[in-house]
Amino acid sequence: PRGLFLLLLTCSLNIRDLSAAETTRGPSEHPHVISIAMLQRWSEFGVASSECPTGLHRGACLLDSEWHSVALSGLLAVEHFNQRNGQYVPAFDSSAAHACDKRLALMGLIDIGGQAISTLQDIASLQRDPANLPDVIVSPTGSDGSVGMVSLAGLQVYNIISYWPSSPEASLSERYPRFMRTIPSDDAVAFAICSFWEHEMQSEAAAIISSNDAKGERYKQALQRYCLEDVYMDLRSF
Repeated sequence: PRGLFLLLLTCSLNIRDLSAAETTRGPSEHPHVISIAMLQRWSEFGVASSECPTGLHRGACLLDSEWHSVALSGLLAVEHFNQRNGQYVPAFDSSAAHACDKRLALMGLIDIGGQAISTLQDIASLQRDPANLPDVIVSPTGSDGSVGMVSLAGLQVYNIISYWPSSPEASLSERYPRFMRTIPSDDAVAFAICSFWEHEMQSEAAAIISSNDAKGERYKQALQRYCLEDVYMDLRSF
């Protein structure tokens, strides 16, 4: 998924400093370099050292190898896109990719430490040197920080793409014209589930077990709205 969004991002969008005339140049000429700041999560703040079997990194508990593999896959996606290597993402070796006149330059891989405030601080710190602002920020963030991160995309200096926030508010393109995501909103998922229950399962009642956080609450409310008001199901939540 990260490889695919990089392909779509670089070849389908006009980044802020590329004029319409520049984007029409063919792949045989010098490629346009699009700089990326990639924020990833491989540590967790607030965990006692006695409860951290993987060790500490700058005072934060290192997460397990599954989280590290996500960060490494982002680095590999950048390299393979520039090489038009389709080993893991066949689209990178497609005719469309070879016709693309852009390549990626990774400005840095930043550990967000698993905290929403850390994400926002890291993004804000990039503005200290306006001359070296990245064209695009690729960043995950938890449910509690999604609205704050998306709000930064409302500023004219940030292009942000994420594979985590699912808040319906992020779909307001007139408010956040520079925010992109690779997953559907909670509303879209809730509508699809209610429709599936009604038409495919022909269910008249359902139970929701949701997480006790901002994302879980949004998802529960969306299901209640669509299933109760549109489908008229008997819906209970836990």
